[in-house]
Amino acid sequence: MEGVLEKLYTMYEQKMYRLAYAIVQNEAQAEDVVQESFAKIFSNLEKIKNVESMDTKRWIVRIVKNEAINHYRGTKRRWNLENKLKAEQNQLEYDNVEDKAQQMIKEEYLQVIFDELPMKDKQILQYRLFYELSTAETADMLRISEDGVRKRFMRAKQKVKELTGGSNDEQ
Repeated sequence: MEGVLEKLYTMYEQKMYRLAYAIVQNEAQAEDVVQESFAKIFSNLEKIKNVESMDTKRWIVRIVKNEAINHYRGTKRRWNLENKLKAEQNQLEYDNVEDKAQQMIKEEYLQVIFDELPMKDKQILQYRLFYELSTAETADMLRISEDGVRKRFMRAKQKVKELTGGSNDEQ
């Protein structure tokens, strides 16, 4: 049992963290979500037949996603307050007002771009770029064909290029 848990940790811990962080947007909370997820995985370790199988990976992604969403819902108000305090603290840490302004512009710009994308494009970009799932894994998660994933991914990247002022001829 210990060998299986160690292998799971080695293979999935970073991916679990990135997925949790993408949902809760807080390092400490993402770490808590990963820890809670491993506790659930440990209590159901007998269900895992092959650590490297797609079924195992999907199961882990579902656990982390559900834990992160539950955690986010439970701490949403506190999280907003913490972020405001951190933002104020970060503002005080900046020596150069111009650097702070550039950072704020970039953060807001990226959020605006992401908000402009349809939900399907957001999902494809999240799974492929943020969660680092393969085309096959993404297809399985979204229950569409691999060709569908590739086409949607290319279209989503194209929309991002258009929204950022990139050329349509860029690869």
